[in-house]
Amino acid sequence: MDFNEEGISRIATVGSVDLNSVASTNLFTVPDGKKLLVDSLVLRNLSADAANAVAQAGQSGDKDDFCGPKTLSNLSAAGKATELRPVLGRLTGSDTWDPGSIADGGEEAKEVTVTGAALGDFARASFSNDVSDLVLDAQVTAANTVTCILANNTGGAIDLASGTIKVEVFNLDRPAAIVEYAGGTVFVIDVTTAAGSACTCSVDLMGRLVDA
Repeated sequence: MDFNEEGISRIATVGSVDLNSVASTNLFTVPDGKKLLVDSLVLRNLSADAANAVAQAGQSGDKDDFCGPKTLSNLSAAGKATELRPVLGRLTGSDTWDPGSIADGGEEAKEVTVTGAALGDFARASFSNDVSDLVLDAQVTAANTVTCILANNTGGAIDLASGTIKVEVFNLDRPAAIVEYAGGTVFVIDVTTAAGSACTCSVDLMGRLVDA
C-alpha cells in the first residue's frame, strides 16, 4: 500500500473480526523506520447485531492506550457503522473505596488521582456498587486530584460495600494525547466483552504513517 504521509489515510483493513470472542486481533505492524499516528478505527460490515460487545484498541502490550473500552450495543447489521477514537480532553482515574456507614445528613469523601487534571475542569464519577439513593459528586480540588463525595439525605444511615470509584475529567480546550507507535509495534483491536452471539465486522485503521 502507498501510505500517505501528508494526511489521514486508510492504513490497513482487516475483515471478519470476531466480536463474539474475547480476544485481540492484530490490525497492523508498524514498519521499521516509521511511526504510526492513529486517527480512528472504523467498524463496518457487521454480520449481525453487536449486542453486548465491548472493544478497545491500542498496542498489543497495553491494548487500550489509544481508546478505552467502548460498548457497541447500538450497532446492528442493518447498515450501522461506528468509529473508535480518543475522547477530546478526557482523563481518567480509579481507586478502591470503602465508604463505610454514612449517617443521615453526613458525607464521606475520597480523593482520586487523575494525572493532568486541573482546577476548573469538569469531573464526574461512578461507583461499582449501588449507591442506595446517596448523591455522588466529583470535583477537581487540586492539580491531579479529584475529590469524590457521597452525601446521605435518605433519612437513615447507609453502609455501602467496598467497590471501585471511577473518575472522568474533561477539558474541551485540551487536545487528546495521541500515542506515537514506533516501528515494530503491533496495533490491535481487543474485544473485552463478547457480543453474546455470532457477529463479525471489518475494521479499517485510519491514520498517518510518518518517518521516525
